[in-house]
Amino acid sequence: MPKKWNATKDGQVPKTNKPAPKVWTAILLYPDYATDDFGADIYVECATCDDPMIAAYIVRGKAFDANGGVDGIINDPEDFRIIAVMAGEITLELDATHF
Repeated sequence: MPKKWNATKDGQVPKTNKPAPKVWTAILLYPDYATDDFGADIYVECATCDDPMIAAYIVRGKAFDANGGVDGIINDPEDFRIIAVMAGEITLELDATHF
């Protein structure tokens, strides 16, 4: 019978071929019906996962929830337009609504 790996006993993490999850920052555009500043109002959030496309969908869900979910102003998470997904955690300092 093969020996089972025990993280506490062996004191190390087993090696895998799978890359570690990565942090992604997604920029989403609010739908035109949800804002007076269409084209300027964005939602920026990070997600940790293996794929930038999955990160975009995770952030869409976060944006939907942040705006009240099913009882909020956004009809569907897919109403948020994905503008960009960037590798790393990026902090938004200013957006178009600041000018």
